[in-house]
Parts: sequence; C-alpha cells; structure tokens
Amino acid sequence: MRFWKIKRSVSVFLSVLTCAFFCLLFYTLSVCKLSALSGKRTFYLYSKSSQAIITQKFPLLELHQVKGESVAFALQENPQTLLENILQRYDAKVAFIERNGESVSYYCYTKKWSNTLILNGNAVNLHIAIDNTSAVVGTPIIFGGF
Repeated sequence: MRFWKIKRSVSVFLSVLTCAFFCLLFYTLSVCKLSALSGKRTFYLYSKSSQAIITQKFPLLELHQVKGESVAFALQENPQTLLENILQRYDAKVAFIERNGESVSYYCYTKKWSNTLILNGNAVNLHIAIDNTSAVVGTPIIFGGF
C-alpha cells in the first residue's frame, strides 16, 4: 500500500514539473518576440524606456520583468531586402524613418504586440536600425545605442 502512495506522489510531482516546464517554455516564447532572429541578444528589464536595466544574459528568473529586447547581427543581405523581410515576418508598417550618418532607423508598428511607445505622435513597437555592415532589431525600440 505504501509503495502505491509513493508511486502516485512521484507521478503527480512529475506531472506538475512537466506542466511547469511547458508553461515556462510558452511564457518564454511570448516574452522573446524576436526569437526568429539570430545574433547578439539584449534584454531590457523593468522599463520600456532608457531607464531599463540592459542585460545580455537570459533573465530566466525575471521573465515577467522583460519589457523589450533587441538582436544585433552582421548584415548578410541587401539592407532593403532585410527590411522588407522583417516587416513581412512581423506584419509591421514603417511609422517614420531617421537617418544618422551611415545608419538608418525604421520605427515601425505591428498589431501583433501590445507593448508600444508613442514617438513623434506614432505608435511604435518595432525598431530596425541598419548601417553598412550590421543591423539591430528591437522591441519596442533599441536602447543603449546602435
């Protein structure tokens, strides 16, 4: 009789652990909006402004505090093609563009995400910055410079 109680307890524990794992996995995927992109990943914690704590470490214990992220990578294709591919992937539209020397920043909006900022009177939740050799994609915008 005692054996069956232990077996049932272990079974319940493993079921709860499995459920917790899948909940964490799905939550992680919902937090990491740019998971389809490869590169140097940065997370913005606690604030979706320049006041955010910026870290490259995946904040597993603070997932609920992730307010944004960015991915930096070397430019592998024509900048216009990259821009079009990202806009299509996230079903986004360009709200406005800023040019600064060699880099161009595209401030965009997608209905897929609710985490938005208002910049220049536009709702923005996707920021794409491209120069001659690299690109950074961030949500809601890129913090910490490009």
